[in-house]
Amino acid sequence: MSKRTILGREVETDVPTRDDGSVVEPPGGFYSDDPPGGPQEAGQDTLARIAAALEGIGTELAEVRKVLERSAGTAAPAAPAESPADRTG
Repeated sequence: MSKRTILGREVETDVPTRDDGSVVEPPGGFYSDDPPGGPQEAGQDTLARIAAALEGIGTELAEVRKVLERSAGTAAPAAPAESPADRTG
């Protein structure tokens, strides 16, 4: 266990620290901006993550659409849109 200050309070944690020697940093450090396989691999990884996120969003939108279609018959009718010609000034 080690003690750390988090949000101004000292807490005990079992997360290793650099000071106790149990943390071995990878080449370039933990917070290196350099991608492990070069820029090409990083770009492919980014595209894969974006594609997965978009697929998830598409699935969620399909579920929302199903719910809306199911509730369309029970929902109150929408008020007709007011056109500018309906307004008298």
